[in-house]
Amino acid sequence: MLIVFTIILFLLAAALHEVGHLIAMRKAGIEVAEIGLGIPVSGWPRLTFLLRRANIRVCLHPLIIGAYVRPSERGCAVMADLFWRTKIYIYCAGIIANLLFSLSLALATIYIEGDLNWQAFLRITLTMLVLSMWPTFFGATMVPLVGLACFYSLAKGIWQEPFDSLGGPVAIIKFASQWSGTITASLWTGVIISLSIGAVNCLPFVPLDGGAIMKVWLERFKLTKVALIYERLSACLLILIFAWALICDMISLFR
Repeated sequence: MLIVFTIILFLLAAALHEVGHLIAMRKAGIEVAEIGLGIPVSGWPRLTFLLRRANIRVCLHPLIIGAYVRPSERGCAVMADLFWRTKIYIYCAGIIANLLFSLSLALATIYIEGDLNWQAFLRITLTMLVLSMWPTFFGATMVPLVGLACFYSLAKGIWQEPFDSLGGPVAIIKFASQWSGTITASLWTGVIISLSIGAVNCLPFVPLDGGAIMKVWLERFKLTKVALIYERLSACLLILIFAWALICDMISLFR
């Protein structure tokens, strides 16, 4: 039962990441057509319903290894003409949502364990306030640095342990089964999962948030052709990394 609870926390963290993007887009005046949980696959069934008040289509896909927010055609045109700082704010909003969710879970876990004190409460609350008040500064500076650090760690891990350094859904389930003995352990697992989703999205690969922010920086310095080449190369590299993660999952099933 606690494993199921941990998986629900993973899905909630993925959904909140996209809700962060959605809120930022709406605040910037971008029309959103669709928000989805899972990866759409042609020919596969999906569950769809409409949020009439916001006029946004919500889709649930069976291949739940990600999530997305899709602007309308008019929204894409508006976003292309946005000021570079506003673009960075939109791209980093999902990562900030993951950090805020992680901090909230950590606060709840500390309270349940009975270890909550005013010092820990003030530190967590102050961190949440800073992230909420200066999101663009965080996205423009910290996200690229964290992304490059994560990329170095990922490359080093693949080089040293090619079959044990990556994983997909199978690795997530195994991780949940190891750390979900109690409700507080499941909550701490949720903290780690939400932080991991944020860290993965910091990676400098398009279409991840970190890659999109790197592209904005290149366009900011009028390196349009370099930004286009960077987008294509990083997207190809990301596909290879995801494919390798799935291969590592398959190998781990037969060990």
